[in-house]
Parts: sequence; C-alpha cells; structure tokens
Amino acid sequence: MYTMIVVDDEHYMRLGIKEAIDWSKVNVKIVAEACDGEEALELAIKLHPDLILTDIRMPFLNGLDLMEKLKENHLDCGVIVLSGYDEFEYAQKAIENGALAYLLKPIDRNQLRDAIAKTMIKLRKEKSSRNYYEMLKSELSELKRKFIINLLSGKIRDPDEIREKKSILKLPLEELRNVVVKVILDDYNIIKAETAQEEFHEFIANVEEAISLPLILNSEFIGFYVEIEPGQWCFIINLHSEENAAAKIEECCRYAAMNFENRFSKTISIGISEVCENIEGISECFRQATEAAEFKFLPHFSSIVKHSDVIPKEHRSEVREVLKFIKNHYYEDITVDMAAKRLSLSPSYIMHIFKEELGKTFITCLTECRIEAAKKLLQKPGLKIFEIASKLGYEDAKYFCRIFKKTTGLSPSEFRNEIAAPSGERIGFGGYLR
Repeated sequence: MYTMIVVDDEHYMRLGIKEAIDWSKVNVKIVAEACDGEEALELAIKLHPDLILTDIRMPFLNGLDLMEKLKENHLDCGVIVLSGYDEFEYAQKAIENGALAYLLKPIDRNQLRDAIAKTMIKLRKEKSSRNYYEMLKSELSELKRKFIINLLSGKIRDPDEIREKKSILKLPLEELRNVVVKVILDDYNIIKAETAQEEFHEFIANVEEAISLPLILNSEFIGFYVEIEPGQWCFIINLHSEENAAAKIEECCRYAAMNFENRFSKTISIGISEVCENIEGISECFRQATEAAEFKFLPHFSSIVKHSDVIPKEHRSEVREVLKFIKNHYYEDITVDMAAKRLSLSPSYIMHIFKEELGKTFITCLTECRIEAAKKLLQKPGLKIFEIASKLGYEDAKYFCRIFKKTTGLSPSEFRNEIAAPSGERIGFGGYLR
C-alpha cells in the first residue's frame, strides 16, 4: 500500500479530501496531514511518503516551494497539486517541478480518484525503472570488480580480450606505463574481532575513504582502485610520461600512510610495483606490489615498500634471518656479536655475507632500520627528541641527531618541521572503482 500526506491550510479541506473516496480501494494510506509547507516538509523527511497531495497557496512555505525543498532533501515522492486558481503559470511551474497531476478546487471525487489511479501507475513505473537502474548499476560495478580481479590474478592475459572488456566496462585502464599499488590494513582480523559489527562496517568505510582520498584528490595520474579482499585495496595508476612520476606516487603513499596513522592510530602496509610497460603485465605488477606490501620491515609502523627494495628470496637464509633479528630488535642496543650468538653464526661470517649479498654492513642495515622508525616517531608531536633516541636504542641523543642528519640531510627537528608544514603540493591520482 502506498503512503500519502495531505497538505492544506484549511482544516475542512483536509477533512474533505480524507473522506472524498475510500483510499484503501486505491491502495493508498493517509499517514499524516499538515497545515502548511514547513510542517509538510518535516513530516516528509520523517515519514518518506510515496505521495504528497498539496495545496499551492499556503503560509510559510507554499506548494511550489515545498516541491523545491523536497528535491533539495532528495525525497523521492510523487506530488499532486491542488489549486483554486485556474492559471497556466501555476500549472506550468508545478509540472516543471515534477508534479504528477494538477487539480482545481473544488475537487470532484471522480477526478480525484482518476488522478490518484494515474499517479499510482506513474509511481509504479518510476519505481520499477529506478530499481532496475540501481540493480544494473550494482551489477555493472560487480562486473568491473571481477574483471579487475581476474586481470590482477592473471586469469585474463590476452591483450585483445583485455582491450575489449575494458572498453565495454569503460575503465580508465591505459596500456602503457602502469604501476600497481597494494594497501593492506594491518591486524584486520584482530580489529574485526574486537569491534562491534555495525561499528566495524563504519570503520572500514572510513578507512577506505582515508586511504583513497589523499591518492585521488589530484587528477595528475589516471587511475582507480578496487577492494580485492576484506581490508585490502589495489590501485592501478598510469604514469604517462610524467617526469619523476614514480617518486611522486611514493610520496602520495607516504602522505596517505601518515594521515591514516594520525586519524586511526593504526597501521597499513603499502607495496608499490615496478613500472609495467604493457597491459598484459598487470598481473606481474600485482604480484610485485603484494610481495612489497607483505615485506614489512618495521613492526608496529605503517610501511611503504617499493618492489625494488624487497630482499630477493634467493638471498641465503642466514641473511634473511639476521635482517629479521634487526627488524625485531632494532630498538635495543644490539651488535653483530649479539646477532651471531642468537643465530649460532660467527660475527665474521655475518659481516662477510652482508657485504657479499647486500653490499652493506650490519651496522648500516641497523642504522637504516632505526632511521626509518625515527621518521615515523617524529610525526608524533608529543615525543621529544631524546625520548625518540631512547626508543631506538640510542643512549646518546646528540649521537642520534648526528646519525639522523648524516643519513637524511636534515636534523630531527628540521625533519619534524618539514613534515608538519602545510603542503599544498601533495600529489594524488584520480578515479576509483567501488
């Protein structure tokens, strides 16, 4: 049964309308009545009726203005207009504002019944078309998502098939110079288990917004994203021939991670692939981005890792074990001797394999790890420099400052001031797929 509100400033007119016909026989239920447009608008916002039968001339807010307000508030209801004025201007404005019928007072019962019947047919058609459109839009969105996931996973590799489907689905997927960025919400399962269901859904929606907005505010790059698994998003971005584009995307990711941590006090892992020079290589880029996102060197911090910085799996297991030891103990006063003892290796052997495999010393890797952690901690304004030094295993804050400046070119205070300064030149990339 359709619901309706009757609006007229005359009490007897409202009463006459209610008694004019047997509304149940035309499948209508009068759920409320109002004496002016303002009251009608409040009732419409509260009740969301299917139909409003309203007079034109009323105090405070007339019928035509009421129709405008209904549109402004995105209230999708049919309107039948009543008027004591047989004037073309009123009828024209009412029809322009979307009135489904225009009736003159005094109301003839048969005319009212016919107008209601015709209006119900229009409402049913509109509702059916609207539902079909929403369903079609939803299905199209799901088709896009499935196509992107199949492309990323390598289930679709034929260039001609990719071109045909991206054209049909109208995806902004370019053929050359693409980069894949994967974003993982850390501790997803723990957060889900500790959060009420409704609150968790709202949190995830906010997370997606916080991750995507810094990356799509600026349309310098063509790109879009899709949620590939719960708590995991994948961006496909085209670089065109933009100079230093890869570096700018990395900057975007760092900015997004910083904003995310500040807003939610939680962490994300971001992986950036190599540049892909052909459309059929997207799946390989996705593999690289996934590997990079999962290579989280510092626990309890957000990470942004390029695939080129990932330690190859072919490195001997001892190198990976020593790096894991650094990752888990960088905040302690550790030495190569301690690592050697813990892993049952000799210090000289560790120094040899590091130089041979990585081209770096144990101390260099430890320092790089600590400096990356320092950059994260310097984003927290409440921490003093000496406190950060202590958290990183440096007993001497002055020594920490010297090491930090030698590594980054900035003192800790200068670095903190730079990241705190407003940045109107942050780069993002445009377009996304729900």
